[in-house]
Amino acid sequence: MIYLDKTSFADPRKITLNALVKHTESLLPTMEAKKKLCDLLLNQGYYSRSEYDEYVFRFSSIHHYAVDNSFPSIRRANLPFVVTVVTYNLSIADIKSYLLEE
Repeated sequence: MIYLDKTSFADPRKITLNALVKHTESLLPTMEAKKKLCDLLLNQGYYSRSEYDEYVFRFSSIHHYAVDNSFPSIRRANLPFVVTVVTYNLSIADIKSYLLEE
């Protein structure tokens, strides 16, 4: 999980959502991977807009979690076939036991 703080345009460490997406895309090795990223972002409602450059953030921290078979999740095998889309939110406080040491 990546944590960002709001910052000012004068901050030399500032980043915008559009810049973060472009940087991430530049790290992908193939056009197929870049297309998949684009599709995933579009599915979440993101597309590059100039308004996104008006909000600037600064990297604060990153937390890694051990996501294994015991991690709280909804598994396809446990759902009736008529359920086609599921979303859920996790309580960050309640998954602390999965937090990896840095």
